[in-house]
Amino acid sequence: MRFVTLIITIPFILLMSACVSSSKFEAALAEKEAMSQSLESAQNEISRNKEQLKKAEQELAAARAKVTATQDELAELEAKKQALQKELSDSQEKMATLS
Repeated sequence: MRFVTLIITIPFILLMSACVSSSKFEAALAEKEAMSQSLESAQNEISRNKEQLKKAEQELAAARAKVTATQDELAELEAKKQALQKELSDSQEKMATLS
């Protein structure tokens, strides 16, 4: 008799332990929905941040290109300055020899 009682009650107990109350189920569903919204919000923020980063990288690349162009222009001006200083020095030497 005990064996039969155990055979009947054990599956019933297992089934009862697997059941979830509707309030717990609703709470879990609400939590899932809240997490889904939170995840979507986080993904949107990540997308916005990626766009801002991309824009900042483009601005940085443009600024670097401008710096490079300015450095090249400065090097050209320095070369012209040296050439003009040499020309002035040569002219002053000529003037000194003519005097």
